[in-house]
Amino acid sequence: MDTVTPGNNVHPQIKEDGRIVSDGKTILGADDKAGIAALLEALRFIKENNIPHGDIEIVFTVCEEIGLLGSKNFDTSRLKSKMAFILDAIGRTGKIITSAPSQRNFKIVIIGRAAHAGADPENGINAIKIAGDFLSQINLGRIDEETTANIGIISGGKATNIIPDKVVLEGEVRSRNNEKIESYIYKLQETLENLAKKANARTEIEIKKNYNGYNLSSTSPIVKVAIKAAESIGLQPELCSGGGGTDANIFNEKGILSTNLAVGMMNVHTIGEWIYIEDLERTKKYIIAIVGNFNRNLM
Repeated sequence: MDTVTPGNNVHPQIKEDGRIVSDGKTILGADDKAGIAALLEALRFIKENNIPHGDIEIVFTVCEEIGLLGSKNFDTSRLKSKMAFILDAIGRTGKIITSAPSQRNFKIVIIGRAAHAGADPENGINAIKIAGDFLSQINLGRIDEETTANIGIISGGKATNIIPDKVVLEGEVRSRNNEKIESYIYKLQETLENLAKKANARTEIEIKKNYNGYNLSSTSPIVKVAIKAAESIGLQPELCSGGGGTDANIFNEKGILSTNLAVGMMNVHTIGEWIYIEDLERTKKYIIAIVGNFNRNLM
């Protein structure tokens, strides 16, 4: 559930400082097996100890890592709940993600003209050269405190003796401010069109909305529940902004007030991923506190 590669044949190791790690050949899979493990253990504890609670609905979504597809396709009309706590954030337990960015994916196609690289290069229009000029003129990485952009896939060319007539670039832009996303995309299009016109080439750009962001205030009912539950078990709640999308983005968009809670996982998406056993136990207690005190915390 919600893990990345390389994720087969994981062999967890326990370090002397109480961290669980992999053997260094694979990810650990704490993202997000840790959230699932803590949740199942909390439910077992609640049932075995007859802890009073209201109705609980549990949703396990698939394909989170490849575009939040599980939550996007989940029929939320099957749920009665109006709030959801997502257990899928990086950091020590007690961190509450109150805002997360929107994301737009883009695919850019640059179409030049093929020609023989040795006999007739003057007749070619080098799409790779245009792509290089384009990359040198746009901002990538962290644009500002709310916005990031990345181009992660570039493909093109057929052979070293052919002027490349087509290049495809695929990337994304994220921001907690939708106006900044629109401004960035406009700049991409403007830069691309100017370069293509200068080189007598053609371009195509496809923009796809992946998900919308969310922003919760400290007085939002779900944030108040999360804060009070954390404090009730001795955690210091920390309200933070996230840099990635999770199922919380989708459930908020579908009208179910949602926040994302940290479960202790660190260095995710790498073979250096780790989590403290202590944070697994804290997350279990946090879930129990949310469930057991939910009605009282809302007051």
